[in-house]
Amino acid sequence: MKNNFYFLLISISVLTSKIGNAQIDENELGAWYMYFFNTTFKESSWGVQGDIQFRNWNIAGDLEQLLLRGGMTYKPKKADIKFTLGYGNITT
Repeated sequence: MKNNFYFLLISISVLTSKIGNAQIDENELGAWYMYFFNTTFKESSWGVQGDIQFRNWNIAGDLEQLLLRGGMTYKPKKADIKFTLGYGNITT
């Protein structure tokens, strides 16, 4: 069952990538500025993480997209997993 799911997922991604077309003007110069953060509170299991992404055309202006995401994290002791509960705002 698990192998069938992966095969289906890969098949869909390959097929849709061949069909999809983008409207790109190759003469325009754009930029993405990204800042990611992730920290814990001293020896605690709690912390914060998030990111800010500013995507635009013309290097410093003409906003294309702004992503603001952040959340509280919890990592149980003796576990190799981290849980995050947060909020994201995407302006396009």
